[in-house]
Amino acid sequence: MPAADAMITTPALSLASDDKRLCGSLYGGTQARRDIPLIVELAETGRLDLASMVTRRVPLHEVNDAIRALEAGEQIRTVVV
Repeated sequence: MPAADAMITTPALSLASDDKRLCGSLYGGTQARRDIPLIVELAETGRLDLASMVTRRVPLHEVNDAIRALEAGEQIRTVVV
């Protein structure tokens, strides 16, 4: 997610000439009642490798460093254990 005040610019002509669209999405448009059970099933059957999506595991006392690293873009997903 970008910062609340983040701005983007794009060449306006390319929107029309290249048939491009600009649209927003929050969490990929997830429908929780449908998607969460599917994700759980995929993980339980080994078809979704959740471990590969975790960049780092940290104990609670290192949470401030983990937040700093996320904000700096040094890692993607951190699990606090």
